[in-house]
Amino acid sequence: MTFLDNIEQIITLYPLVAFGAVFLAGVISSASPCVLATVPLVVGFVGGYSDGDRTKAFRYSLAFVLGLGEHPIGLMRDNSPETNAISTAGDSYP
Repeated sequence: MTFLDNIEQIITLYPLVAFGAVFLAGVISSASPCVLATVPLVVGFVGGYSDGDRTKAFRYSLAFVLGLGEHPIGLMRDNSPETNAISTAGDSYP
């Protein structure tokens, strides 16, 4: 048996290790050149429009992070088996 064959048991027995591994994979995947290229843009935008107000800078940063996180969640939601089953349920009717 390989690691991938036992992944369900590993996640069940060690949920904190699984959470840490997924978090680390997310950090590593977000260190790509595409994402890193946006860092100066975001820093400049937040710094320019916050006018030295930390609360406003936090709100802008939070909006950026939530928007960045919504993209993969939306892709997963749109490609889930449940969504495909619902969207193709009416295809069999004449």
